[in-house]
Amino acid sequence: MHTRNAVIGAWFGSQWYTSDWWRWNNGFADPGSGPTAPVGLERNLDIAVVHLSRPVAGVAPMPLAHRMPRAAEPFAIVGFGEAYAGEGSYRTKREARAVVGDIAGTWFYGSGSSSPCHADSGGPAIAQDGTVLGVFARMYNDCRGGVNGFSYVALDATATWVESYF
Repeated sequence: MHTRNAVIGAWFGSQWYTSDWWRWNNGFADPGSGPTAPVGLERNLDIAVVHLSRPVAGVAPMPLAHRMPRAAEPFAIVGFGEAYAGEGSYRTKREARAVVGDIAGTWFYGSGSSSPCHADSGGPAIAQDGTVLGVFARMYNDCRGGVNGFSYVALDATATWVESYF
């Protein structure tokens, strides 16, 4: 079942590309908080596929990792959200470097002096070989990075599901 009840899209340069459908993974559940949370964060597949209504010229899909990242593995952070909490400016591409911190189930944490920030959700963690290791989902320390300061859903658990939509 495809979902159509939300305005979702993506910026590429100065162009906004709208989506014509999107689908959340069936393994997603609001993690809530405390002992009554329906799904622990380490097993929550907080990931979706967004289908754009028209192709993005000159942009090819990146290969997805079919493996869990390794502790201390370096990766690139890419985002179009705020550069720091409260900045209020979006759509400017930023890139930073981080390393994999702790790994918990289907998630891994990033450690570094920079962090993804507000509006970077869904952005990639890109391995040195150019594969996408994970999708950004949570930040801690209000965009300031730190040890295990942000987390990603690892694509190892969902790559085949994502690729089924290509």
